[in-house]
Amino acid sequence: MSTKPQRDEEGNASAIVLMLSEAAATIFEEWIRDNDGAVREAAGLYKGFLGKLRDVVLRLALVAELLAWAAGNGHEPTTISAATLVGVLGFVDDYAKPSAVRVFGDAALPLSERNAAALG
Repeated sequence: MSTKPQRDEEGNASAIVLMLSEAAATIFEEWIRDNDGAVREAAGLYKGFLGKLRDVVLRLALVAELLAWAAGNGHEPTTISAATLVGVLGFVDDYAKPSAVRVFGDAALPLSERNAAALG
């Protein structure tokens, strides 16, 4: 890719799109299935948090890919690599999700567990 902005037919600058590599897309689809299962089981604020993670993961992966390129001497990326996506998913699954559960507290519990706690 060139460092000059891409232009459309009228000469206006247009966005450069970085898609997931094939390997990254496969990993992301698998993660989506797992995350969607967690969304179905979650409740309240935590459910909303989990529901937004698809977009958050993609945005973080894009930023991480571009930061890695900016810090190095390589060519401008044309895709988001599987390694970058795996790193972002590790952050989300190992840090962001557990942190959200702690922040949301009881609101992260499914309704049946909140009701059981209230009865107890």
